[in-house]
Amino acid sequence: CHFTFLVHISSICCVYHIKWLSIITATILVAIFLTLTAYNRNKLLPSKVYVNVARWSEKQANEWYSRQPWYVGANFIPSTAVNVLEMWQEDTFDIRTIASEIRWASTTYNMNIMRVFLHYLLWKENAKKFYNRIEQFLNQCETYGIKVIFVLFDECWNPLPKLGKQPKPIPGVHNSQWVRCPGQNILEDQTKWTMLKQ
Repeated sequence: CHFTFLVHISSICCVYHIKWLSIITATILVAIFLTLTAYNRNKLLPSKVYVNVARWSEKQANEWYSRQPWYVGANFIPSTAVNVLEMWQEDTFDIRTIASEIRWASTTYNMNIMRVFLHYLLWKENAKKFYNRIEQFLNQCETYGIKVIFVLFDECWNPLPKLGKQPKPIPGVHNSQWVRCPGQNILEDQTKWTMLKQ
């Protein structure tokens, strides 16, 4: 288990890999923006978006940055879960493994930040219990000095996520058990978007 974690972390942390992943991500985002510009964006996005925050000056940004540590991290999911639902569902939430792997990340690999996925279905099922599990996770991270970036929406792989037992792996398909959030059925039905704002 420790070896698997090491191999996974080392593959994610490879600087060359991260450089190309950043370039590919930026290219995809530009392509999406240009595609949206070519179509009627009002159908997909609100016509006006306001952010009530003044842009920082270069000096403010540099001062903030100078107070930050050098961040080293990864996408976190415990080795006992195949996807975000299995990580957080009440029946499969494995705080012992999470605590152990967060400790390894901090003490063995000197990591100080983790990107962690959340899923709408877990909040919908029982928000209070879901928040409790998130709190347990955050307590472990705090113990080992790891900051967390939560990811609320993810549109990769299985378009129809559901709670309960998760799908079997598909041989030869990378990440075949990962699920989208919120899922294709909600994305295609704008009447359901309001509940995502909660």
